[in-house]
Amino acid sequence: MNWIKIDNNKNGTITEISGTNFNDLELHESEIETSYDFPTSQPLVYYRWNGVNVIVNDETLIKTFYEAAASGLDLEPHIENIISGDFSPNTTKIVTIIGIHFSPFSTVQISGIGNFINTIYFDSPKQLRVEVTVGDSEGLFNLVVFNNDLQSKESGFNKILIKSKIFIDLRTEPIVNLGLEMTNGINVEQDSSKGLRFYSNNSSWNRGVKFSSYFWNRNDNITFEIVFTRASDVLFMLGIASTSLDVSNIKSAYYKQEIGIYHSNNNVNTFYGGGDVSNWNQNIGKTISFDFNKFYKVKFENSGGNGAECHICEVDPDNWDDETNLHSWISNNPADDIILTPFLLPQAGNGGYYITGFRY
Repeated sequence: MNWIKIDNNKNGTITEISGTNFNDLELHESEIETSYDFPTSQPLVYYRWNGVNVIVNDETLIKTFYEAAASGLDLEPHIENIISGDFSPNTTKIVTIIGIHFSPFSTVQISGIGNFINTIYFDSPKQLRVEVTVGDSEGLFNLVVFNNDLQSKESGFNKILIKSKIFIDLRTEPIVNLGLEMTNGINVEQDSSKGLRFYSNNSSWNRGVKFSSYFWNRNDNITFEIVFTRASDVLFMLGIASTSLDVSNIKSAYYKQEIGIYHSNNNVNTFYGGGDVSNWNQNIGKTISFDFNKFYKVKFENSGGNGAECHICEVDPDNWDDETNLHSWISNNPADDIILTPFLLPQAGNGGYYITGFRY
């Protein structure tokens, strides 16, 4: 990906294009690009850098929304989605803003004391990336994109969540604290180095486990992570369920969860769930295998709902942020229950996986 880098701490100065120092912009008029849904009366311009066309995503010329006339004319920016908008206090990371009417000269502000925009990357008229630093005040905060005096208004309100992560280590957390709701016939054991092993008297998908002491609101757009390790080759599912799911009567358990990893023949390539939407599953586009005695993490952004990024990573068991991403994809999961909880389906009798922990 090529990009324009704008230093928000230097009055919005463009400092780089695709890693090269930026100098000497020359303005050139361009034809109307209808693929961007521009008003046909709006003259468009693109920029050359040192006489060479600047390319975005190797396909599209960078567009701005200024007339060649000195007075200029802006379009009102609009935010459609914000990706990676959840933060732990006092952290810095890149947030992706999806929308329309962005330009290399758009500016971005964040609400809240101690929260700052450091750098803006213009990827296209429909995407900005911003490096955000947040302070220690928890809650929901706003991102606002400006084109001079025109702004994105409430379309970016309450899209940044700052919240201390809840970290549950199942190797040490007392089982009595977990609020386990389990189908009759499921047993649980705790291992101080691996976590919890759930097993049943026979092989059946019609049994499940909810961690009812821990729940969150889907509308908070959190990132949920669940860590596990393989002890044997076994059928297994784990992920997220609605708190309303009745583990004593789940029947079509493949689908009654919200979203979950499906492990079969030591492979994962499909996720199941959908909640009240019948028979949803998604091939994630790659087959992943898990080694014995290694630790892995499934990470769901925005609780794995439609359009969310999902990831499978290998992790250090003592530092879940020390991760190697094995695969990422975009969920098309239609489930939309509001209150969610960690969930698993221990299908096989021998309990061949340990759940090491989770955080959100």
